[in-house]
Amino acid sequence: MNCKLGKLEIPADQPFLNCKLGREKYAEVLKAIITTYEKGFVLAIDGKWGTGKTTFVEMWKAYLELDNFQTLYFNAWENDFISDPLVGLLGELKKKRFEPSQALAMCLKKDEYKKVLDFP
Repeated sequence: MNCKLGKLEIPADQPFLNCKLGREKYAEVLKAIITTYEKGFVLAIDGKWGTGKTTFVEMWKAYLELDNFQTLYFNAWENDFISDPLVGLLGELKKKRFEPSQALAMCLKKDEYKKVLDFP
């Protein structure tokens, strides 16, 4: 007996096609929010286990990419075996072919990212 649902297919050209919960409207609202803040911000998506947070984020990522947003998906649960979370995050940046210093510089002012990485 299989007690786990299979992974939902998320077509790149219509990320919310198979969504039965009407979540595309939330993606639209969040997209409007993230385009409003020039300096960035932290966003938390909170919910009980199994409520579709990961699926929503994967759909939202594909939705943003349709509008040429540069996205990075980092699943902390899949990387919890790494003692330093920054190592896992930098690994994901490398997969996107960003140099870690370039990627951090995109998010932080030059002097700030040097402090984060302990550069002189």
